[in-house]
Amino acid sequence: MPNHRRYPAPGSGPMCPPIRAVHAFHAATTLALITALAGPATAARAAEDTEATEAAATPGAAPLAEQVLFVPVHGGGVDAELETTVYRPDTPPPWPLVVINHGSRGLPDPHQQPRYQPVEVARYFLDRGYLVVAPMREGFSKSTGRWEPSQCQTERYALRYGPDIAGVIDWFVAQGQVLPDQVLVTGQSNGGMVGLAWSTQAPKARAFINFAGGVNTTYRNCDWAAAMIEAARSLGAKARIRSLWIYTEDDNIFPPSVSKPFFEAWHGAGAPATYRLFPHGGHPFSQTRSGRQAWGPEVEAFLKDVGLPSRPRGAAQAPAAAAAATAAPAASTPVK
Repeated sequence: MPNHRRYPAPGSGPMCPPIRAVHAFHAATTLALITALAGPATAARAAEDTEATEAAATPGAAPLAEQVLFVPVHGGGVDAELETTVYRPDTPPPWPLVVINHGSRGLPDPHQQPRYQPVEVARYFLDRGYLVVAPMREGFSKSTGRWEPSQCQTERYALRYGPDIAGVIDWFVAQGQVLPDQVLVTGQSNGGMVGLAWSTQAPKARAFINFAGGVNTTYRNCDWAAAMIEAARSLGAKARIRSLWIYTEDDNIFPPSVSKPFFEAWHGAGAPATYRLFPHGGHPFSQTRSGRQAWGPEVEAFLKDVGLPSRPRGAAQAPAAAAAATAAPAASTPVK
């Protein structure tokens, strides 16, 4: 178990959690820390659920100011503290809230997985005035609690981590600085599958965005794609909120041969959802500058449709589609 006491205490400033100290990081400084934590283990992609390496901050862009909190939650039957990266907009509260869920690197010990810094998704939502939070689920990085492998039981695995998302939302709402009726959740890769399951559990959010979501595994004799589809069919019948699914044709982990039937099982079970397939961008599509430029108009239209802040602050009310005309989705399925 990592030593949490390396952080100075006590913390100060708004939204300071009652249990764990707060430590502010500068993005440029933490890049070296992430590299040190990851080490050669980041090459270990043969264990549990695999995810491509996230892109670094946009070249030439100012680094994002961030803060790291340990948020207390009660999930999986135990009390835990989730290491959470927070990006605040430069406007006074209250703010809309977006919770961004990480994927899995497939490391033998998930505590070795570096803290999630989804800078491109964060930039998108900061431009729209959202408070952006990215928690590490139980057992990942420096979060306490219990990690559990999927072992080809995709639905059980995904549902097990739903309380982590719910607990983070509840904690930030309780601080009185976010708008409880303007909450969005997103998830990348493994975090997309977990977020879909959470959306069936009385979610306190308007909508969910699934970026390249799924769970793959090397568990013995496991047809993980079939397990994903079966989970989608079961969970889709219970979905409570709308979701936007964003994938690419060149995703080497969840290609269209997996993502399309996965979505069809979810949508066919009655879940209100939209599938968007882009021609290129790979598995880390959500976390690159070119990816953000491509999926941005789709997300903007979706946010507007579900009643969440969608336009950049101060932006002219001009059509957004022209900006991404050359990166339009290759295919789509309408919202039910």
